[in-house]
Amino acid sequence: RNSVPAKRCKACRASGLEHLSTGSVAIVILALDLDGDLGHGYRGCTNLGLISGKPVLQLLIERIRRLEHIVAKKAHRISVSFPVFVLTTDSRVQQIQALM
Repeated sequence: RNSVPAKRCKACRASGLEHLSTGSVAIVILALDLDGDLGHGYRGCTNLGLISGKPVLQLLIERIRRLEHIVAKKAHRISVSFPVFVLTTDSRVQQIQALM
């Protein structure tokens, strides 16, 4: 159960959307495979058996795109984009770029 009052949640959401619409914040994704030896490559780019068949990182990117749409609608703009940084290792760059 959410212990934060609904009024506070609404205010925080509005503040977050405002900051995203003005470009004063960014999203940072830490995409490291600390385990390293799955044999399938980076887990975020690997199908883990989800019903959609999509890798976790792809689902995350789709959610970010949806968030851009929500922010644009709230800001009464045609479109909004905000910085997204993916921090990863040199060996994972090509796998991650393929999803974007």
